[in-house]
Amino acid sequence: MFPSSVNTVFELACGEDRSSEKWFEENVSVFAMDVDLERLRRFRGRYNFACGKGEQLPFADESFDFVFSRLAIPYMDIPVMLKEVHRVLKLGGTVWFSLHDIRYALRKIGSDALRFHFPSVVYQLYTIANGISLHTLGKLYRYNGYTGSVQTVSGMAKVLTRSGFTDIKFGGDGEKILAMSAEKIRFPDSPLLPRLCL
Repeated sequence: MFPSSVNTVFELACGEDRSSEKWFEENVSVFAMDVDLERLRRFRGRYNFACGKGEQLPFADESFDFVFSRLAIPYMDIPVMLKEVHRVLKLGGTVWFSLHDIRYALRKIGSDALRFHFPSVVYQLYTIANGISLHTLGKLYRYNGYTGSVQTVSGMAKVLTRSGFTDIKFGGDGEKILAMSAEKIRFPDSPLLPRLCL
């Protein structure tokens, strides 16, 4: 699902994990961003860093060939974030995201209920309801100042298509992670029709 060659890469919500640094050749310009400035200060490597939110990217239009995020977009306002990613991605560029499907929330509910951690159970129920909203309405709602959701294949396909992406592909390990990739097209006046591959 990753592109074979890229020149400029952006990792959205990098956290402290540097394993992605090995994925790209030395001549590739890699940028990473996270909302947590302290995490970024501990993050060492060849990356260029920015502190910010996925819903307000501090980059110029069409800056990157490839944008990816590992298990972070479930905590963002996905439709708003995708519009920003579309803006900073070059025409024909690719995105790759790992996501939370409903099984993740159901496992969390089960384990948290057994530990009597009911605030987390309530939060997971909210992520399921918000995932249904994303799937049916294409929008997310905040809860206690946060945004969270689980994602479905068809819900993500809809919001990606509305945000100007095509050639949408889904995969994953079948247990914990749902992964997807898509390509940027002209938007909103593109003569191209979105393609969905399951």
